[in-house]
Amino acid sequence: MDRINSALVPKTHTSMYLMHKYWARKPHNIVNEYIKTYSKEGEIVLDPFCGSGVTAIESLKLGRKAIAVDLDPMATFITRMTAMPIDIKKFKRAYDTIRKNVKDEILSFYKTTCRCCKYEVTASHLIWETDKNDSELPTKVWYKCPHCGGKTFEREPINKNDLQLLDKIDDMKIPYWFPDNELIWNTRINVHKGMKVSDLFTKRALIGLSVLHDAIEKIEDELSKEMMRFVFSSTLPQASKLVFVIERRGRQTGEIKRTQEVGSWATRGYWIPPKHFEVNLWNCFRNRFKKILRGKKESNSLIRRFDEADEFSDLVANKNILIKTANVLELTDFIPHNSVDYVFTDPPYGDSIPYFELDYMWSSWLRFDVDFENEIVISDSPERNKNCELYEKMLHAAFAQIYRVLKPGRYMTVTFHNTDMRIWNCIIRAVVSSGFSLEKIIYQPPARASAKGLLHPYESAIGDYYIRFLKPKKLKKLVAEPEFDRKKYERIVIETAKKLIAERGEPIPYQYILNGVIPELNKHGVLLRGEKNIGKIMKEHLDDDFVLIDVRNGKGKVTGHKWWLRNPF
Repeated sequence: MDRINSALVPKTHTSMYLMHKYWARKPHNIVNEYIKTYSKEGEIVLDPFCGSGVTAIESLKLGRKAIAVDLDPMATFITRMTAMPIDIKKFKRAYDTIRKNVKDEILSFYKTTCRCCKYEVTASHLIWETDKNDSELPTKVWYKCPHCGGKTFEREPINKNDLQLLDKIDDMKIPYWFPDNELIWNTRINVHKGMKVSDLFTKRALIGLSVLHDAIEKIEDELSKEMMRFVFSSTLPQASKLVFVIERRGRQTGEIKRTQEVGSWATRGYWIPPKHFEVNLWNCFRNRFKKILRGKKESNSLIRRFDEADEFSDLVANKNILIKTANVLELTDFIPHNSVDYVFTDPPYGDSIPYFELDYMWSSWLRFDVDFENEIVISDSPERNKNCELYEKMLHAAFAQIYRVLKPGRYMTVTFHNTDMRIWNCIIRAVVSSGFSLEKIIYQPPARASAKGLLHPYESAIGDYYIRFLKPKKLKKLVAEPEFDRKKYERIVIETAKKLIAERGEPIPYQYILNGVIPELNKHGVLLRGEKNIGKIMKEHLDDDFVLIDVRNGKGKVTGHKWWLRNPF
């Protein structure tokens, strides 16, 4: 069997992977190449932390059988909606029915007047700002006036009529069901005690969303209803208060101009910017429908066969995908021992992404039951007892289950983004102590690397590590670990960094040092024992062994730093 021993060139996501937002989605072409290399057509590929379903979908494209498991109901929902074929005509008809039933009602909430011709027009965006008393007030309205040409957005201050409409809306009762449950209190993701899902939306958006949600629930065809729920869910971020205002400043004909552009839900948390957009809900829904229509046309053409199994025996017989909202700690309850040919997975990275908390806006609107208790995560929420010790314990139990279902002599690829050595070691220790052999660590750069991330002197925020593990044909004997030599660990970090810089003969980014140091620590058998951050070790040796060199842009502004030797050559 061939092996992948170096980084591959990632591609940006295609339409089918842009239908619904999800966190930390891996490049589809790289996942495809790993599946192609480590499995054969007709074999079973498992992803026990399936996320948005990239592994399962690429497996189907390659003629493999797929098992997608995740405890997060949003993950399995997105996986199923992305992968399953649909009747495009039925999908369009469902949208048309909703459009006829609720479009005019929703648009009536966004009426304004053209400041030029005084005709009634529809607002496309409003900008809200937070004042000194923490009150949110609308300050600007955007619209296109068909009577005045309608080609560009007019951006005008809010007037008396706009405020009167908002007062009228504030007095309205929200006509149908909407989620009013509390988010999980966690200030790290900008959720304060008592904050509710409904607080993420304006009153106008909540009224419109309740109308839209009710119309979708009345659709009789179940598959069409599920697809429209998918469109609705994907609409929520841009219809919320989480859309920040991008302020741009540029020079036009010698005059400095300030412009404002529409952002998105870009942060991993529920941060409501002090200056944010309210986007016309119907426009959001229409645009997401168009995006999902493009994505489904692509998935229909690429996934030739989608026969969903109810249980593993169906998969062995004649089905080709099993999607389960289930606990990975109970994997052997529904997957037999030694039955899976390849595992590709992206496990939770400690406290990097509290998936269930971040998905809760979507899950609440879709009325999903979320099993927060059994999520494998480190959370800063005072409402959850999710610490590092429990994380490592649950992770070990998870990989013990994965070990049991994988066939002997077959491979597992684990992808990893967090370079905190404590979290890194939690994951690798959990895998190795379950019986796997660590064979190879590969740094995989992202499709788009930011200069800012690349030039941070002590942290890595870009790219992933793809780690290859083998389930041996014979059970490994676990030997007692020798006493850890901290000085050796730090010595390898410093000597490897010096060697890397000397070989390049020029200052290099921290990311390059990290990429060289981690495999070297593994080669010397100390990777799993060291808990001190590599960046911290490097920082302690500044001035003695290393210096930081400023990196400047064309205007002379410092944009980052690179590492160089204190006493070069």
